[in-house]
Amino acid sequence: MSSNKKIPVSPLPTTTSATKDDFDELVFHASQGDRRAIGALAIAFYPALLAEARAVLAPKGRRHCAEDAVQDFFLSLCEARNRFLPGQGRAIPWMKGIVRAIAQTYGQYGGGRP
Repeated sequence: MSSNKKIPVSPLPTTTSATKDDFDELVFHASQGDRRAIGALAIAFYPALLAEARAVLAPKGRRHCAEDAVQDFFLSLCEARNRFLPGQGRAIPWMKGIVRAIAQTYGQYGGGRP
């Protein structure tokens, strides 16, 4: 016997300013080479960053280079080559911007840095 009762669905949690600040701090530590912070970012954001790289590379016929571009981003964090400064903006747009720039390099030069 099936019931037609509607199950209440709670809304997605809102992101507070404090949560954004905590996330910015995590990305700051990752950009300093903190491998635990980098690992947390990789787990949480690899799919979104991969989609960002694919969006840049697909029109150039180089969609297959997207994974390499994202790996280069995480390597740049390990090597502290890209520094995130929370006072200059939020972490997610910063990460996506770096991945887009790396992907554009792959699109121009066919892979890797020139």
